[in-house]
Amino acid sequence: VYTNQRVLVDEEIGTKHYYYDTNIWQYMPPIRALLQRRWTRKEEVPPKIAILEELPELRPQLEQQRLITFTKLFDIPRLARMHEVGEIDTAYLISILCEDHFKPLIDALLSKVLVSGAMPPLERRSEHEALRQEVIRLYRVFFFGDEVTELERDLEYKYLYSKQEKYFQFLLKAKPTYQCIWTVTNQRRLEFMVNAQARDLNWYSDYKPIFEPANLAQRYQLSLIEQELSKEPWYRRFFSTFMFKRFYLPSKTRAENITQILLNRILTYTSSLEFTRVMNIPPDFHIELAVLNTHVWLLYNRLRAFEDHIEVKVIRKHLLTMFGRISVERGTRIHLRKKDDFIKDVNHYMLTIRNSYDRHFVKNPVTAATPLYKLDALIWSTVFFEKVTRYAPEVYLMAQYIYQQMRYLDSLPLEAFLDADIDWDVFRIPIDYKSAIAKLNPPLSPEEYEKEVASDKKFKRHYYSFDEPNVQLPMDAELSNVIDRRYAVLGTKVKDVLLKYRSLETYDFYSERDEKSKQSAEKAKKYTWKGRGRELLLDAENLRKARASKRDGEPINK
Repeated sequence: VYTNQRVLVDEEIGTKHYYYDTNIWQYMPPIRALLQRRWTRKEEVPPKIAILEELPELRPQLEQQRLITFTKLFDIPRLARMHEVGEIDTAYLISILCEDHFKPLIDALLSKVLVSGAMPPLERRSEHEALRQEVIRLYRVFFFGDEVTELERDLEYKYLYSKQEKYFQFLLKAKPTYQCIWTVTNQRRLEFMVNAQARDLNWYSDYKPIFEPANLAQRYQLSLIEQELSKEPWYRRFFSTFMFKRFYLPSKTRAENITQILLNRILTYTSSLEFTRVMNIPPDFHIELAVLNTHVWLLYNRLRAFEDHIEVKVIRKHLLTMFGRISVERGTRIHLRKKDDFIKDVNHYMLTIRNSYDRHFVKNPVTAATPLYKLDALIWSTVFFEKVTRYAPEVYLMAQYIYQQMRYLDSLPLEAFLDADIDWDVFRIPIDYKSAIAKLNPPLSPEEYEKEVASDKKFKRHYYSFDEPNVQLPMDAELSNVIDRRYAVLGTKVKDVLLKYRSLETYDFYSERDEKSKQSAEKAKKYTWKGRGRELLLDAENLRKARASKRDGEPINK
């Protein structure tokens, strides 16, 4: 179910008038013209279908397919009474499952065109088809709204972007000039989401977000047209054109924007009901981050084929950078004593997972030729961190999902990635998702599995048979570096003492050098910015004492 309501600045519902944005004079003229345009409302569509000229020969058939007539949806008490007495008819189902004005739409549609396989006379078939196409057009207007041009869609995007900035100003300054209402629907529409209308998921099935292609190159031409319509001064046009080229034409900034869009759409999809319900993802910090990491690697691996393209290099680098920021942001929300060490280890785990995917899908010739070979064991370790049972359905679902998404991404050209036109879809997984993997990797019986778990083997059959003995956690590497550095400092001091007392000449040399070092340190203490390090600069009390001592002619560090 979609909404036909475009972005509105005000709306009248019943006897109340709601204002979503005030002071629209702040926007440029093309945006104001778009906001003042009148759109077709849902309640206007059934009358428009009703006034269409019907075919008299079809009137008997049309009378037989009509439903029970009612104009309003039943309220909750009425539905409860109907449910108690068992009056579960068409009106009841439409009231439960459909939105307002849908029943009058169906009544009008059934009074004009034939459905359920009924056919008109052959000599009136062309007229009936023309009438049917007009009804379909109005039916689409009911759900999708009036058709808009690419220019109007771009103006809508720029309006939402400006409104978002205006809303932030209102939060900071609380001035009536910036007063407006920012909704979830506005945010989703700003992200190029087609099904942007936010609704109660208990009644409407928005299980999957659907996005429009970014089309940044086309938006540059549209921005130039909007600039001409705005009739801005030449200096503002010059600055706007410069910014448009940075954001919409090939550049580092555009590549970073594309990366942001790609990653936002991954985040939105992996948290959607379709993905979490079908894949049965447990609510776990490590698993959710590993799922996001897997999608990032899928993009990173596919873009390797286009790495000669200058923007692709920036996108691949920026993908890993932005994912690192996300992992740090999520790690900081967890209340731990050694949070920095935890974040370092998590980033190291994610890097190890990506390296494991590289070895399995790219570097190892056996698994690169047959990706499903031992893929379930790899997913059990890298995505689920062995927190689910070894042969759980989630393991096989995720293995098939990664394999099918790799095949889908391999079929896309470079333009699809530059337009962020990537459709992540769990329903590419075959219905019999387990048999192909189980054929290559026969699961162990419960007795064999228990015996394998209790054994002392280094490589067990239910594990992914890969071992990297040189892998070291960042926390352990940092501790080793600290210890090595202390030993190095101690060795340097012992070496200096031995050299100093080797002979009278070396003693005099090292004594003179130590005396010069002490004098340099005493001289540095006379200056506030060289006294006791950066903390002295940041201490207002030390600065006050230093200035007072200098004014009285006393030593600064007395």
